[in-house]
Amino acid sequence: MNILSIPFLAPIIFFRNPRISEFALKMQYIAMISAYFILAMSLMALIAPILYIKIVINSLYCISKNKRQEYPYQNLQYFISSLFLGPAIIIVSIIIDLFTVPNLLFKPSEELESKYQLYQDRLGSH
Repeated sequence: MNILSIPFLAPIIFFRNPRISEFALKMQYIAMISAYFILAMSLMALIAPILYIKIVINSLYCISKNKRQEYPYQNLQYFISSLFLGPAIIIVSIIIDLFTVPNLLFKPSEELESKYQLYQDRLGSH
């Protein structure tokens, strides 16, 4: 990722203007975030078919093991709903992850440290 910062160093070094430096740093930040976003989306594109296959296999397993149905064709209904709603569930899950994971990663470290310290204190007291 340091390679992305090299083109943005020239304006900072040559102009030595705070406004230009701030603009260059913002452009560098946008480039880095875009690179991470493209990487995350490509990984999700690879994982999504595997998740869909897992959903279908899991619903088939549930059909084979669930012998008590509350109403006729309940197992078949669950299988068909997972077959057709599986992609929508995966897409909604990916969208939720895109919005919640950055908030978790950008939390101040003090909050996380105090949380883990409280957890360790509880473990130590028992």
